[in-house]
Amino acid sequence: MDVPMHWVKWLPLAEWWYNTTFHLAIKMTPFEALYGYPPPIHIPFIPNDTQVADVETMHKDRELMIQKLKVSLQAARNRMKQYADTNSSERQFKLGDYVYLKLQPYVQSLIRKHKYSKLDPWSIHGY
Repeated sequence: MDVPMHWVKWLPLAEWWYNTTFHLAIKMTPFEALYGYPPPIHIPFIPNDTQVADVETMHKDRELMIQKLKVSLQAARNRMKQYADTNSSERQFKLGDYVYLKLQPYVQSLIRKHKYSKLDPWSIHGY
């Protein structure tokens, strides 16, 4: 199953798993955000549920791949959280505290009105 030539057959399953997994940022699954209702329930593999050997093998392979996807997505989430946590710190401010503001010229284009900033919208320059 890990052969690079065969990964493409599992791409739809990976996409389905991603789109039907709860995302903390949007407080729902991408499927629900798109269609407005919860995704259909995945019925897990039940051994010997069919008499057709090829169907049994396909369902078994699919269930193994789903388990791999779960582990891989959780590992990716953990890596992203760990990276985000290393570059952030908990800070609290009170009303009236002075803080430093780092401005980036192409992100805050309305603050930096340079005549030749090539990423600024045309309307800022008055053209």
